[in-house]
Amino acid sequence: MNVLQRALASMTRKKAKSLILLIIVFVLGNIMLSSLVIMQSVDSTREAMLRELPPIVSMQMDNEYIQEKMEEVDDPQEMDIRLPDFDELEEIEEAGRDYIRAYDYSAHGSITTKSLDYYQPEDESTERGMVEDSGEGQYFTLRGAQIPQFTLLEVEEARVSQGRTFEPQEIEEGKPVILMSEELAEENDIMAGDHVLVENKWHEIDRPGGPDDEPELIDAREYEFEVIGLLDFLDVPGEEDHAHGMSDREKYQTLYTTNGFIAELQSDSMEIMRDELPEEQREMMEQQEDIVESPQLPVNFVLNTSEDINDFVDSVEPVIEQEYIKLSTQQDNFQQIAEPLESMRSIIVYSFYIAVGSSILVLTLVLLGFLKDRQKELGIYLALGEKKKKIIAQVVVEALGIGLIGATLALFTGMFVSDSISEMLLATQDMDLEEVSRSSSIMDPTAPRFDLEGVMEQYSVSLSFISIVSYYAVIAATTVLAQLISSTYILRLDPKKIMM
Repeated sequence: MNVLQRALASMTRKKAKSLILLIIVFVLGNIMLSSLVIMQSVDSTREAMLRELPPIVSMQMDNEYIQEKMEEVDDPQEMDIRLPDFDELEEIEEAGRDYIRAYDYSAHGSITTKSLDYYQPEDESTERGMVEDSGEGQYFTLRGAQIPQFTLLEVEEARVSQGRTFEPQEIEEGKPVILMSEELAEENDIMAGDHVLVENKWHEIDRPGGPDDEPELIDAREYEFEVIGLLDFLDVPGEEDHAHGMSDREKYQTLYTTNGFIAELQSDSMEIMRDELPEEQREMMEQQEDIVESPQLPVNFVLNTSEDINDFVDSVEPVIEQEYIKLSTQQDNFQQIAEPLESMRSIIVYSFYIAVGSSILVLTLVLLGFLKDRQKELGIYLALGEKKKKIIAQVVVEALGIGLIGATLALFTGMFVSDSISEMLLATQDMDLEEVSRSSSIMDPTAPRFDLEGVMEQYSVSLSFISIVSYYAVIAATTVLAQLISSTYILRLDPKKIMM
């Protein structure tokens, strides 16, 4: 009989021992399979969610790092914190040119005017920040764009419901063209294509009298805007009250225009207010003139595909000179939003390695006990001239055959175990769906449009071909290794002593 025939005969003849080994592998197989399936399911959920998202990498200030450095120095004002200039931005763009489709940043400004009326949502009261007209006019935020498909549209936070977005020439020339919310346009009886004459007023900062005295008007200039489009803000699951850190009041009272126009408006404001400010504030304003000449953070790089994110980050990180700047990716946002899933995956990874180590130890002890019970059988083989390596090959085949049978049986029950373990681990996570989603959006204005609840709906335990192959490979390797370790007992056998 050859090695395979003897192994098969031994497996069928020693039914009790084969059954014991089968049960042990079956139990251990369920644990290993569950671990592999859960890890694969979390990874598949992450990949599926990231594939659905716009491929954006955001360059922004690393506030946590800045805070740490401020605590280390005696005078935080001595810290050299500056924004990258356009030359540095060109270097970054050159380093990542193979992956970048465009980049966008948003200059911020404001106007105070009586030419436009506020839109106040029905469910939002003045207690939440709505300011009544105090005689100075209504305050509106301006946000700039550097590309036609600016970040708000790219991340699908809003869509152009009427009219159009910016044209490249308008952005290049800094034209006074704007997009506004549908609600604000309806409040002011405005349609796409209309021209709006906005009078922006500058008042003195310190009022001469009591709170009821209207501040002295310093200057007023008129700007004629063309309303090129209206924006419909899309609902984000789990973010009914906040959208990328903006309340309803903020997004409805924000006007979107070109960065060039905002720079022009800021220059006008500095020119008008410079002589009206105290010396200290005048120096601060002069420093802000440099900021106007720099791309304001965050700068959002729109890549060709989501698969380019890691390669892009690796390419441009060496070019970024400021230590206070960081690159925020969708993977970072996913880990923050789906922290319960990532935490569960970490637990499962540790459990998997512990299970493999325990399996090797348990199987080694069990198989060693079986070999000692077969001492006379093995002695006869040796006395008949059988080589020890063939005997070792026989017992390895026996263990491997039983192990694969047990692993196959575990395939039918492992999915139920995986479901149960997933539910148990997720139940132990402290998941505040609204708070997790909201905090992510506020911290990162380019945070992707999914929330924890959406991620959890996407998560499902499934068995893939890769999981099956990996599972069988782990079972086979574990069983063979355990049998080889226990087979050192065979190398020490002396057939003469056994047969005496």
